[in-house]
Amino acid sequence: TGPTVEFADSFIPLTADSFADSGLAQLVVIWRPVNVALGTPSRNDERFVADAVAYFEAADIPYIDFFHDDRLGLDMYGKGDHYNADGMAHVTETLGEYVRDLLSL
Repeated sequence: TGPTVEFADSFIPLTADSFADSGLAQLVVIWRPVNVALGTPSRNDERFVADAVAYFEAADIPYIDFFHDDRLGLDMYGKGDHYNADGMAHVTETLGEYVRDLLSL
């Protein structure tokens, strides 16, 4: 793990800007780490996600926020930050619903 950086100093805005400049569509997924499900999010995580959401909203970039999805409880994790079968099913279903709504299908 490297040093903590602010969202604005991360690679994410540069990548998003590059995609936008190239006319490429994008959908950002903000994942929920297990420490959030445990009820112990770090201040850095919370600030980074808040800055990311503000950036994506200002840039009109669609995103799905699993970070704040309380349905992803500790029972949906396997090892570390990886989801178990229930977590994968929830993420897959939620992503599908979001994309269908985004595309108005």
